Amino acid sequence: MKIIRIPKRNGVRVVYCPEPELKKRLTAMVHRLNGFAILMDRHGVAHGFMPNRSPVTNVMAHCGFPFSLSFDLENWFDTVTPGHVMNMPGLTSDATCLCFVDGAARQGLPTSPAMANIAAAPMDNDIMALRVRGRLGWSFGAYTRYADDMTFSFEREATARWLKEIIPPLVERHKFKINPAKTRLQSARAGRRIITGVAVDDTIHVPRKIKRRLRAARHQRNWPQMRGLGEWARLRLPGNYQPPTPPLDEQIIQTVSITYVAADTYVHATFIRRIT
Repeated sequence: MKIIRIPKRNGVRVVYCPEPELKKRLTAMVHRLNGFAILMDRHGVAHGFMPNRSPVTNVMAHCGFPFSLSFDLENWFDTVTPGHVMNMPGLTSDATCLCFVDGAARQGLPTSPAMANIAAAPMDNDIMALRVRGRLGWSFGAYTRYADDMTFSFEREATARWLKEIIPPLVERHKFKINPAKTRLQSARAGRRIITGVAVDDTIHVPRKIKRRLRAARHQRNWPQMRGLGEWARLRLPGNYQPPTPPLDEQIIQTVSITYVAADTYVHATFIRRIT
């Protein structure tokens, strides 16, 4: 297996490139693993590398909140080990052995995104279990995870301090680790919050950075870049997207409809979130 080391700002990114025959076998497993990842995602909070979900579906749950707190899972793929999925029903040991190289779900393997989502599902479920109602209301309003990017949105700034205390130990119990350098609190008082590259307030918007890059590409007649940025700026929902239905113990919900402007086109979308 070929290993490629790509320099990045904070070190080196290691990418594993399987041989054609192994890659073919792993690719054939992706559809079944994605289906299992969706079943494990009881609360519909995982959006990265999931069928019919995207950065747009990820950010929609965070509309209308004054504060958002983001955590980053450090070296996410490299910390996913066979121990995370060993006792999960529905996953055969022979199949999962192919998905791990040198003891981890390495970046570059076709099955690693699905395996990482399956491994993180128990952690997501434990985080959602924190949403118990007390005399002060819900502990936080919304939680989603886009790959290794975890985002919480809430009404009270004090919630950020509580989350910073309770989330890192919870994550470590599931054999993952928070990168403290990438923990970020955003307030609506400072302008629109940016979550997975999308600007959000009461609705969602194309970020100014993308608009500037789009204008620059048009000015430079860089047509491939302009088409790519233009497609991103449409903020389209996946064609078969369905808002996740919470489990029965979370049926205190609200169906929220928003209309947003993307690339000069009005888009109407519906999503579900829990309310107080």
